[in-house]
Amino acid sequence: MSTMSRRALIAGLAWVPVGRLLAGAEAAAAAAGCDPPVAFPSGIELYRQVFQNWSTVIRVEDAWTCRPTNVDDVIRLANWARASGWRLRPRGMGHSWSPLVTGEDGCSPPVLLVDTRSLTGVEVDVATGRARVRAGTLLDDLLSALEAQGLGLDGGVPTIGTITVGGALAIGGHGASVPAVGEVRTPGTTYGSLSNLVTELRAVVWDEAADSYVLRTFTRSDAEIGALLVNLGRAFVYDVVIRAGANLKMRCQSYVNIPATTLYGASAGPNSFADLLNRTGRVDIVWFTCTDKPWVKTWKITPVKPLTSRPVTKPYNYLFVDNIPPAVAELASDLVAGNPVATPLFGQAMYAVVAAGLLATVSADLWGSAKNVLVWDGAHSLPAHDFGLAVLCRRSDVQSVVHRYVSKHTEIVDEYAARNEYPVSLTLHIRACGVDVPTDVGSGARVPTLSAVSPRPDRPEWDTAVWFETLSLPGTTTFPAFCARMEAWAANEFPGLRVEWCKEWAFTEAGGFTDTDAIAHRIPQSLRAGRSGQDTWDAAAATLHDLDPYGVFSSTFLERVLPAP
Repeated sequence: MSTMSRRALIAGLAWVPVGRLLAGAEAAAAAAGCDPPVAFPSGIELYRQVFQNWSTVIRVEDAWTCRPTNVDDVIRLANWARASGWRLRPRGMGHSWSPLVTGEDGCSPPVLLVDTRSLTGVEVDVATGRARVRAGTLLDDLLSALEAQGLGLDGGVPTIGTITVGGALAIGGHGASVPAVGEVRTPGTTYGSLSNLVTELRAVVWDEAADSYVLRTFTRSDAEIGALLVNLGRAFVYDVVIRAGANLKMRCQSYVNIPATTLYGASAGPNSFADLLNRTGRVDIVWFTCTDKPWVKTWKITPVKPLTSRPVTKPYNYLFVDNIPPAVAELASDLVAGNPVATPLFGQAMYAVVAAGLLATVSADLWGSAKNVLVWDGAHSLPAHDFGLAVLCRRSDVQSVVHRYVSKHTEIVDEYAARNEYPVSLTLHIRACGVDVPTDVGSGARVPTLSAVSPRPDRPEWDTAVWFETLSLPGTTTFPAFCARMEAWAANEFPGLRVEWCKEWAFTEAGGFTDTDAIAHRIPQSLRAGRSGQDTWDAAAATLHDLDPYGVFSSTFLERVLPAP
């Protein structure tokens, strides 16, 4: 066990890029080495590369990969795959934890990754407040193009911008916004998912009459679009038209002095989660393991810069998120090497890094365009496991939901700690956003059917989703069993429980995605209950199958999650 002092942990702030840490710490290689594609379409770059997901758990050596540059390439690929018996798996920046891209696939049938990062471009129509954006475009680039025209997205913006728009839409990417008390929604924005801002999309789908895969346009009122807005990678969306609103100015304030007992208490008193949410509308809490004061961030629409705020003109203003002191890096290596008793010191060190970093970089009180303060999570933060759930509830019940979840989390963590075991070596991350309201983009709009924040028509009072993410370093052996207990408890405790698609879920002691009953029954039921017609799990699964009856855009994992009807 490391014996260095807390003072030594932050002395000098000699930062180390965290992207250099833990590479391949817990990679489980999937099948690779499939035979080369035969009669591959000409003019499309084809190569082999390593595919590894964000947690480093999924790793495929020498994965066959191609890089189309236009929609005709994608159509040719789809028709080739159908004729050749291959599957195509769209991939973006790889910032995901679930095996939605690949991970369970072998060579029967073989899989070809389709790198979308050359399918880029943004065209902004200021007059209509809309932008057409190709799926491989980075969210950062979309937000910058909108900002240049005086537009922005506000609530639907995830905290990380180095992800592709197609990837964010496929898994229902979301932000952390609800209306503050007295706040009126800005036209062109949403408090729900990014998918709820889509007014039109074009996807490569099967056309029976043409006996071919073709590019087809879907408007927001089309019945099939609900399944495509959040499609889990079971379809190939080429581009979308997104609604935008005014480029709002916001103040972002960070606090590291509010006790967890205050934030997560049973009552919604001053500085509780619900109180901060009511006052600002946007709250993000990162609670480092074995500490008593989380890192709290709030954002509030603030048209004029407050006197004490530092103006910012770009995102990613917390340099310490992507860089940590060498001493902290050493502790992280200790944990991965199987020394869990270093966990308390590591958690306290990470808290100290944030507290010192906010002071050193003058970042505790920022003001600027929404994208420049909302987007803060860098592309090189620590690789980690990430167990993600959402609870739909009434806004008035938010504090109760947070209190109950955190209390159970703490109870189980303390039980492990009594045995000198620490299943959560990083953080508990809590946010809230609104549910998807299709009329935010116009009358007649369809709901994003598979979105974790799609509404329950039979429970109209459930207007809020509270997100819980539990993060732990790769190699934390007690993490799966901890998550399995939390997930089973949450499923019984909260009738509005959903999973966050890009994170890890369906836990048993063997790991994520191993609870076959949850995958076959509980998770689908969470998107069936209280719904009817096209806005159900089964209708979405049927639509995705009808649009791709040959399973060109399917995978072994997706066959488990979304089996053909």
